[in-house]
Amino acid sequence: MATEIRLMTADDIPQVVRIISSHVSEDGEYASQYYTRCFQRDAAEASRECNYVALDANGAVVGVCGYGPDKYQTPGVLWLSWFYVAKSVQGTLVGYRLYERCLRDARELKTRKFCLDTCNYQAYAKAIRFYRSAGFRLEGTLENYYGPDDHMLIMGLELD
Repeated sequence: MATEIRLMTADDIPQVVRIISSHVSEDGEYASQYYTRCFQRDAAEASRECNYVALDANGAVVGVCGYGPDKYQTPGVLWLSWFYVAKSVQGTLVGYRLYERCLRDARELKTRKFCLDTCNYQAYAKAIRFYRSAGFRLEGTLENYYGPDDHMLIMGLELD
């Protein structure tokens, strides 16, 4: 499967939100708000975050992955964000290619630690398996963060 990875544009928002919503509808709502704000920021502020999309052979968006700085501006730390692929391309390495692109950027930016947050909710089980296979370790749990028995999982990957 030929996959092109490129920087996300504002025109990609509807396709990206559709993909995210197909996994967890609430995430689609939050993603729509996030990306709308992201593409309305001034260039200096927006340059601190980076989002990529994967395109299939027909040019349709089939995945998204991005990263941004730690909200406390901790040097050398980046957070992986909004990592979703269309269900139709799961298991085809599209997600891996998106992740590898972000990881390559992180290394070029001299990142010492890549972090992410996810949820223990069953809808994220495949993602958690992927993160673990990519070397991320569970570093913390915020219990009942999203609601009863819905915990935020914080994972990290040390980069050399």
